[in-house]
Amino acid sequence: MLDDRDNRIKTEYDLWDENMHTEPTFSVLLLKIISEKGISGKEFYKKARLGRKLFSTINNNVSYMPSKETAIMCCLGLELNMEETEELLKSAGYSLSLSIGWDRVIWFCIDNGIYDFDTVNCLLFRKKEKILRY
Repeated sequence: MLDDRDNRIKTEYDLWDENMHTEPTFSVLLLKIISEKGISGKEFYKKARLGRKLFSTINNNVSYMPSKETAIMCCLGLELNMEETEELLKSAGYSLSLSIGWDRVIWFCIDNGIYDFDTVNCLLFRKKEKILRY
């Protein structure tokens, strides 16, 4: 049973939540970027090396939460710059950290316009980091 304090906190939260401007979910933001870039879903998922089934899941589930690797593959497939990458990753609850080896390689690639998966994987492999699946 909720006491007065719990009820007050719940009410305060509800008011706060109603007044917050929510940010778009990963799938909403991803589909918006795809549209803005003027490419088809099929072109995107092939370039990002995602399967048709996974893209369909992303496309049909506004609450879809990708793995960090999948989110990065989307960033590479869309050839996003660092600011755009950070925004898309944030929408999925991720970020890149220069204190993590895998992230440093991805950061370098995106920051230097390296979007070719074979090149990215070559750098990841050389640094003994997990390569991107496809």
